[in-house]
Amino acid sequence: MTNMNLEMQPDLKCSGINKQAFQLKNSRRDGLILQVHHTIPTDSGEIHRVRFLHMAFNETGEILAASDHRGNVFIIDLANEKFWLLPNLGSCTVIAFPPTKKNELLFGTVNSSVHLLNIELGTLTGTLDGHTVAPTQATFSSTGQYCITTAAHEALIWDLNSNTLAHQLSLQTNVVVKQVIFMPVSDNILACFQDDAIYIWKFDTFDYIKQIVPDMWESHHVKSIAFTRNGRAMVIGGHSPVLVVFCLDAWSVKKVIKLPEDVSGVRHIEFVPQLFDAGANKILGLLSSHCTLYFLDVESSLFLKNVFEPQKNISKFTVSCNGKYVACILQSGEVNMYRSSQLLEAQSSGEPMLTEEARSVEQVDVEPEKKMATPHRVRDSFKQNLLKVHEQIKETLDLSRLRPILKEFGEYPDSYRPLIWRTILQTPCNKAAYMNLVKREVHPAYLHLEEQYPLENRSVLKNLRRLLSCLAHWSSLFSEVKFLPLFVFPFVKVFQNDPFVCFEAVTTIILNWCQYWFEYFPFPPINVLSMIENVLAEHDSELLEFYYGARVKTDLYAWTLLEVAFSEVLCRSDWLCLWDHVLSNEPSFLLMAVVAYNIIYRRTIMSCRVHDDFEYFFHNQNPVDMKRFISKTYMLCNKTRKEVHPRQYLSAFKPLEKNSYPVFNQYPKFIIDYKAQQMDQLHKEEQNILKEYQTAMKQKAEQEKRMREAIHTEIQEERLKELEQVYQETLRKEKERLAEQQQKVQAVRQTLRARELELLNATRDRLMRQNVRQRHVALNQLLDDIERKRAQEKTEIAAAKEEIQRHYLELLSHQHDLEQKLESTYSAVLPPSVEHHALRQQQEQLASELRKLRTEAASEHHAKQVDITTRLAVMDELLQKVDMKLAKEMAETQHDFQPGQNNIKGLQLERGIKKLEQEVEHLLEQMAELHQQEGTARLHEEAESQADWRTLNTEQEEFVRLKHHDSPLNVVHARWDEQPDKLGQQKGNGKPKQQMRIVPSGAEMSFYIPVRSDEFYRQELGAVKAAMDVRDQIVSESTFR
Repeated sequence: MTNMNLEMQPDLKCSGINKQAFQLKNSRRDGLILQVHHTIPTDSGEIHRVRFLHMAFNETGEILAASDHRGNVFIIDLANEKFWLLPNLGSCTVIAFPPTKKNELLFGTVNSSVHLLNIELGTLTGTLDGHTVAPTQATFSSTGQYCITTAAHEALIWDLNSNTLAHQLSLQTNVVVKQVIFMPVSDNILACFQDDAIYIWKFDTFDYIKQIVPDMWESHHVKSIAFTRNGRAMVIGGHSPVLVVFCLDAWSVKKVIKLPEDVSGVRHIEFVPQLFDAGANKILGLLSSHCTLYFLDVESSLFLKNVFEPQKNISKFTVSCNGKYVACILQSGEVNMYRSSQLLEAQSSGEPMLTEEARSVEQVDVEPEKKMATPHRVRDSFKQNLLKVHEQIKETLDLSRLRPILKEFGEYPDSYRPLIWRTILQTPCNKAAYMNLVKREVHPAYLHLEEQYPLENRSVLKNLRRLLSCLAHWSSLFSEVKFLPLFVFPFVKVFQNDPFVCFEAVTTIILNWCQYWFEYFPFPPINVLSMIENVLAEHDSELLEFYYGARVKTDLYAWTLLEVAFSEVLCRSDWLCLWDHVLSNEPSFLLMAVVAYNIIYRRTIMSCRVHDDFEYFFHNQNPVDMKRFISKTYMLCNKTRKEVHPRQYLSAFKPLEKNSYPVFNQYPKFIIDYKAQQMDQLHKEEQNILKEYQTAMKQKAEQEKRMREAIHTEIQEERLKELEQVYQETLRKEKERLAEQQQKVQAVRQTLRARELELLNATRDRLMRQNVRQRHVALNQLLDDIERKRAQEKTEIAAAKEEIQRHYLELLSHQHDLEQKLESTYSAVLPPSVEHHALRQQQEQLASELRKLRTEAASEHHAKQVDITTRLAVMDELLQKVDMKLAKEMAETQHDFQPGQNNIKGLQLERGIKKLEQEVEHLLEQMAELHQQEGTARLHEEAESQADWRTLNTEQEEFVRLKHHDSPLNVVHARWDEQPDKLGQQKGNGKPKQQMRIVPSGAEMSFYIPVRSDEFYRQELGAVKAAMDVRDQIVSESTFR
């Protein structure tokens, strides 16, 4: 046992990985070969121990990775006896070796990252990002391409070929998953949740396969699940003292194992692979809740407590893939490594073997191996050198030299065992003869070998099929031997890298150590079994009599061991040890080993009572003390009487001849040949039957296909009809629902419309009130402007009247003077002449025409004045009847002034009157221009002040129009229409319109009143129309809003 402290020594010559050596000593009887602990010296000189938390074996089982709580990961190479430290990536939560990625380690950290590290170089080869919490478990598919990493609430499937996320198992936030793992061989995905429900999905399609509920067994609170290597059995353990064994072929509970009282629960379980168990593991490692490690035989449901003292204070354990080692993490943080074969066989009463202390480790620089291609020109010389080496090996590994080594150490070294066996058996290397056998097709007897022996390793199965096929082609007997696969399988494992040597070694063993085995085939070899019985009678007659009494024959206690070459009752290391001695001795040694095995187990055998107990004993592994077993065999070989000794019946060892293999005919040839003929005939008949069967099956398949299609069509039609009915019913219900929805929507619309109308009415009233207030303010301003202008006009008219009266009085006085002068003149002069009379007539005619023109002009001015006055009255009526009263007052004022006519009596006054009229017209034009400017400015101000009125609602327009319909606007329009008729009547009477005059008091003569110009009234009319358009637009916009 080696006690190793992982205290790394600094290496100044190399950077990166620093490998250091250690030495493995002989293991103790309990199998402990290595103790690993990690200590760090503190500043005060004390030693601080760092606890290990996780560990994992690689695919070969020769490399162990262990991580401590500080994130340090150590690699321990058991084959090369070296260890080294990897770069620290943080505290570790899970470590595992991918099966297909050589020299790479999968490393999960507390920061939810998963890394891939090259353990030889210490470099990071990949990172798998995707976890939100730290992963706690990692398993791989059988091909090694995919990996599942599991955390508390998530499970991710990675493609390790590309280091990418292949799939994510979606879980709800409140769902806690215990385990998500790949199942062996099938690669189905098993998930166990917090409620102990187990679900299985197919990996490729994620189709649901099976659900296993806790009610199917008595165990609850699942803690660990273990599978056999062949994937046919599953064991579940938890907090309760119960183990449940499932048969995965039928998805049923095979048995429920109740644990003893001192095992209150299970923390972890894992199968321990055994040699030649073909993946059907039987020994189960069980870590109890009390941190005690047990080993349980699942088939017998018995603990190996008679030969094994339970290991205590263990927090975790793991088993290598080949079952060679068992590693445990103790509660103290140390790592113990055991050899499983010795661990299971150690007796609790035995004293431990003393071991030497471990030597100090040496620093070793490791460089990667470089492979150099051999040039073609030196290949021949290389082969010659290789042959010389083989000859030297044969001379060196002579049997006379090997036997003392075997006697001293008990077995040959594992690494040199194939070479030693090959040398002992003196294989001839008949390459050509072997290739002739290999070139032939696989023998029909072994075409379906995997159905009978479902091996997990495909390469081993291929080698086994090749070996059996070659043996069957070499001798037809071996196509009929049923136990041959079990007999040769251990040798296939030994020579798995060299099938050619394996064939020659097995052939040599059959010819020498299997002499007379097939003389009575297919029955057991009676003569060989009689030899064994004779030896047993000589050395243990009591056991033989017990066999007689129990009716147990040699075909059970002897032939059962021979036909499988002890592979069923011995583990791999023991089997190799036994055959090291068998091949190193004469052929009779194997028969003596059968007798020795029976003798050393005589107490166990004699305790059996029924035939099934004997069957079970000789078909299952039993821990054996190999040293005692081998010693007993040698004792039998040496102390058996010559008359009874099988040596006298068996031939001495004879190796195979070179260049060709001998003919094997040590069997009842006529029986085998007849059987072979019968088998060939049966095979042909089987082929014919198979062809007919295939034809019939094709016809049946076609018929069934047509029937299925017809049934499918009928079912589809029925489903379509049902679907149509369902659709019609659904459509009817949908229509009813839509009708109800429409009614509800209509009711909601009506409610909304009523509500909208209420809101609109409220808004309209608010806007109307606001509009009325604004218009009231505007009308008040307009009335103020009109009053101001009216007062100004009155003032101007009064001034004009005074001026006209003054001028007119002056004219009258001047006229009076002129008339007086004329009268005096005419009275003095002669009567007028004819020319003067004619001139007088022309003057009167001209004056009459002038009066006519003045009358027409005055009539036109009066019509225009009436028209404009009416339009102003209409605008006043529209503005809330405010201007109506003013228009009436203005009309009454204008009608009060009755125009008078003044007959100009004298021609002398025409010039003065004409001059006066010109002055008056010039004055009126100036007043008109002044009013035009004032009206333009006022209308511009009104347009700017009323620009914001254009945002009123369209409904306001309807309201205003209704108001407008009832307002005095109609009356105004009626009065507007009546004005032309009145003017027409005046024109119809033939009475010319008189100009408006003002007759002053005390004067009998009338005089002209100044009248506004046409341009002034035209501008006033345009301003009124613009104001009405602005008003209508504002009303329409307010109504729309």
